Amino acid sequence: MLFVRAPEIRRFHHGQLPVVSIVVGRVVEPMPNALYRVELETGHRIVAHVAPAARLRFLRVIPGDRVRVEVSALDPGRGRITRKES
Repeated sequence: MLFVRAPEIRRFHHGQLPVVSIVVGRVVEPMPNALYRVELETGHRIVAHVAPAARLRFLRVIPGDRVRVEVSALDPGRGRITRKES
C-alpha cells in the first residue's frame, strides 16, 4: 500500500503570525453568514467578514461603506474588515 503525503502547508511557529496586506475598499453587497463582498481600490473583489475585535466595538457595515480590510496571505480572495474609513 502506497501512502501519498499531502503537499506541505506553510506552518507558523507559536507566536508567529502570517503576513497580511492592509488595503481600503468599498462594501459592494452583503452575503449570507455575516460575509461581505468588498471591492478593493485595485479593482479586485474579495469576500470579507467583520473582525471579532471590530464586532466588539459594534462596527456596523452597509453597502457603500469604505472599509479597511486585512487581506489574508494564505488566501488572497478572503479578508477581514477591521474598521470603517472616513
